[in-house]
Amino acid sequence: MITIPEDSPDKPYKARQGSRWVTFVRIGSTSREATREQEQRLYQTSGIFRYDIKPVPGSSLKDLDMNRLINYFRDIREQDCPEQEETEQWMGRKNE
Repeated sequence: MITIPEDSPDKPYKARQGSRWVTFVRIGSTSREATREQEQRLYQTSGIFRYDIKPVPGSSLKDLDMNRLINYFRDIREQDCPEQEETEQWMGRKNE
């Protein structure tokens, strides 16, 4: 048995099962293969997979609430941001 601490950077744990890699979850005294949703949550919790940087297919800048976006950069990230109407600057913005 392999024990991985709850806050380990090695989570989620994958093991080879035949020709594929499988993610396991521990429930009580048994381990079983994680569902797709459980695996996604494990990655998100570990910080390996971040939904906030994953693009949403078919979306555009017009789909965003610009006031909330400006507040997020200004108040949460404490970063300068382009004015609301400066679309080209928003489109060229990288995750800083």
